[in-house]
Amino acid sequence: MTTIAKKVRNAATVLALLLLTTSCNSGKEVVNETYLRLEGPTELTTPEGGTTQEYVVQSNGHWEVIRKSVQTWAEARPATGQNDGSFRITVDENKSGVNRSLSFSFMLNGIELQQEKISVVQEGNLNDDDDDCEDCPLFTSKRIWNIAPHNAFTDLIEYGGKYFCTFREGNNHVPRRAEDDGKIRILVSTDGDTWESAALLAKEGFDLRDPKLSITPDGRLMVLFGGAVYLDGQKLSHTDHVSFSVDNEAKSFTEPQPISFGTGLPFGRSWLWRVTWNKNTGLGYGVVYDSPLLMQEAYLVRTSDGINYTLVTKLDVTGRPNESTVELLEDGRMRILVRRERGDGNGWIGYSSFPYMDWEWHDLGFRIGGPHIITLPNGRTIIGVRYYITTETILFELDNNTNEATHLLTLPSGGDTSYTGLIVVGNELWVSYYSTHEGKTSIYFAKVRYKKLFTQ
Repeated sequence: MTTIAKKVRNAATVLALLLLTTSCNSGKEVVNETYLRLEGPTELTTPEGGTTQEYVVQSNGHWEVIRKSVQTWAEARPATGQNDGSFRITVDENKSGVNRSLSFSFMLNGIELQQEKISVVQEGNLNDDDDDCEDCPLFTSKRIWNIAPHNAFTDLIEYGGKYFCTFREGNNHVPRRAEDDGKIRILVSTDGDTWESAALLAKEGFDLRDPKLSITPDGRLMVLFGGAVYLDGQKLSHTDHVSFSVDNEAKSFTEPQPISFGTGLPFGRSWLWRVTWNKNTGLGYGVVYDSPLLMQEAYLVRTSDGINYTLVTKLDVTGRPNESTVELLEDGRMRILVRRERGDGNGWIGYSSFPYMDWEWHDLGFRIGGPHIITLPNGRTIIGVRYYITTETILFELDNNTNEATHLLTLPSGGDTSYTGLIVVGNELWVSYYSTHEGKTSIYFAKVRYKKLFTQ
């Protein structure tokens, strides 16, 4: 195993964080000092088994510890105090196998201190040399669920050291009777090999579908999904819903509740397909489209709680834009991958800088469905989509300079298929998707040694 960080040099390191507020009064400088001093290691290196580290705070103000990541494998508990106090950082067991890191910073009287942070680094049990394993297969894929007559529209996430896969299960693709209404199934796994049911979300009178997973800034697992009312196979209305985990293990979830759109957005038929959170600002972003209209339009929205959404801007995308995934890039830009239904029907890629009002769009060159996008640790970008020419689930590489897509891998799939979930675990890209190539619409899961994708 490769050691990835130096050991803590002094477990009794004293961190002095000083905030100075200066004002002038009749030419005389007045300095008000507010301080926070921390006793404990500022570089916490832990083994894969996890650890707990105590910290003592000396301060004359109200302080708060902030985790600078949506990952939840390390927590600060308790994380707030008034004047002097203490807290502890708890690091979970590393079941992912990959080396990982995150950091904590401090708020003092409502202002974030920029000088220093607590860095947490945890080793994994994967050997970096595994990337060069010549005998290892490029990928493995297997069916993990097909209990319902129709199982489709997946997503995938890591949360609390475990892995969650969600999808819709129902009697058919579109309900014709009340008993056909879809429910949201959530599976959990510790290794990606064995999966079991963690929850089943339902709401009487609504067909629930297209669930998407994210982690809120306060550390809850959030499930966003559409809720439609059908009569004889015809859609009457659409209301997006959300549910949140009620414990750190995500063993139970809140009852589905409708989300709310602010002014400037269409009501009653709008579909918010996925939310992506900015870990620095605590804001979530997604694309809303007006699902049943022939002249379909798309809007970028934001939220701070996952329930209430406000308009950022109308997106200048033609051709009935609909399913869209937002990605926040390291340079602060936002990227959106959009499915389109009219005109040439090709997918579009868009870029914008904060505050995300002005957009530059590029034609992907082919039609897509169920679009998802992820940037790998090596900086290369993967999109997972339904490729309509062959009706298969395919991984493409998106060139970050030219925005051209190159075929990388066709997963075992066919017919009604795609809607990928994408996460990186160690040296692998994990992919959830659904397909009918074995005769029944079922949920599949693949592990791809992604570095091999670029050497084939």
